[in-house]
Amino acid sequence: MKNTSMFINSHFLNLLYKRIYKNYFFISFFITIIIFSIIFQAIINTILSKEKESFLDKKSNYFQFLLIKTIIISSLLIIFSFSISQFFLYNDRKINIFNLEIKTGVNIKISIYYRLLVIISYITLLILIMLVIDSFFLLNISNKFEILKNLIITKYSFYFLLTTLVVSISYLLLNFINEYIIYILVGITSFFLPLSSYVSPIINQTYSEIEKIYNSSDSINNNSLRYKSLNKIANSIYQNDDYNNTFNINFDINSLKDLSILQGNFLKNNFYDDLNNTSPFFYNFINDSHKFYLNKNLNNNKKINFEDFIFNQSNYNYVEDNNLYYFYDILSDYMKNINNEDFKNFINIFLDFSKEFLVLNLFASDIFIDSSSSGLLNEQLWKNDIDKYSSLEEISLYWFIAKTYNLMLEMSNVEFTNVLTLKDEENNVNDIKLFQYLNPFEIYKTITYGGFYKNDQEYVAIINSSTQSGLLIRSFYKLVYKENVSNNSDYKITDYSYVEYDIFNYDIFYIVIILIVIINIYLNFYRIKKLLIE
Repeated sequence: MKNTSMFINSHFLNLLYKRIYKNYFFISFFITIIIFSIIFQAIINTILSKEKESFLDKKSNYFQFLLIKTIIISSLLIIFSFSISQFFLYNDRKINIFNLEIKTGVNIKISIYYRLLVIISYITLLILIMLVIDSFFLLNISNKFEILKNLIITKYSFYFLLTTLVVSISYLLLNFINEYIIYILVGITSFFLPLSSYVSPIINQTYSEIEKIYNSSDSINNNSLRYKSLNKIANSIYQNDDYNNTFNINFDINSLKDLSILQGNFLKNNFYDDLNNTSPFFYNFINDSHKFYLNKNLNNNKKINFEDFIFNQSNYNYVEDNNLYYFYDILSDYMKNINNEDFKNFINIFLDFSKEFLVLNLFASDIFIDSSSSGLLNEQLWKNDIDKYSSLEEISLYWFIAKTYNLMLEMSNVEFTNVLTLKDEENNVNDIKLFQYLNPFEIYKTITYGGFYKNDQEYVAIINSSTQSGLLIRSFYKLVYKENVSNNSDYKITDYSYVEYDIFNYDIFYIVIILIVIINIYLNFYRIKKLLIE
């Protein structure tokens, strides 16, 4: 008897699968969605592969087509998910197929759950096929766009969540509401909900209070991202007895008598001589590093040209022509070839930041430094001091160190700390939370990008600097003042520890929604069972 039941169930499941792939409408719809996905991904690939187009134009077009793709694919997935749910859960009940199945020995519970399994299987297969195709396309995009490529992949967790919700809600509505009303609701939803990602930012800009929420969100997110990048460096320096006297060096732009020092002109006579008193370690580091580069470029008589510096290059905005790891390569080479372990360890503190510095500064639109002004090397400021250096590589190393210290100083000012300690921002954070959770269109816009996997601040900064979407902050580093701090330097960034503060946790939200879906389906089983009995 048990074997007979298993045979019937197995045959029944196979029959349900066949009803879909032998149905012309569903297979045509299935293929149509895949074709649309391929077309848009091909366009996105073409955009990122275009030569002789500035990165700003390329980035703008990329996000525009990514938004259009999301709107169209989301609409098609809503319609497909509803159609297959309606076909299995409503039509079959309406024409008494459920009753026929029960008469042949199929249990009601098995009949309903197998249908849900088939529905979810086809939807999952569709999403996986699109994911595989997109992944194949992404292999042909330069790794320099890695950070943008990830935004395409993160969409797929959203697509799965969206279709799961549609199936669950369809299951609920088809049991309680008139069929034609449901068709109207699905039509409106499939059109207006995806379109809200485009329309809501335009509407929000007309309300000053909403604009204030977005501005506050941007301020907290950008400051948190800078702190996230610089906090590790500052604490590593502060906790080392040899390195922490480098905090006696003031790289404050308002205090320097010569701005070329902020550009890495460490061999400037007065500055270099004073280093022996302010920071003997840094003095020895510069002295040893200068000798290293002199020996390295002993046979190099090429004149230093500031136009070859990464920010001075006329093609800086053409990503393909640039080395986004310009500073990372310089620091790595220095570490490989220097013998002094203290200096090697000192440079190692800056290594991780050097790898992300240019990438984030370019993709998040000058998040660290203004590439068109303060990032440039100015030959007029340096004058004859240029001749003291052996190569642009040496100057670039000093430039990066000077700018990093200057950034740590900026992160130490009162305006910055007041933002991340929430001294001035607590009410704004509460407004952001309320607006995010109580506005369904805001929630929808937030989840369309999927999960950022511990890179929330990076991606929110990139998206907001590239689009009009106005994505609200998901999490940030909240600063907490340390007790018994004895820091006499101007680098107050080390006076704080931090806690990760979640405003919107995508992973938890995702799990909660899936649990609600499961509970909804389970409870509605009894409703459909009652209808069948009646």
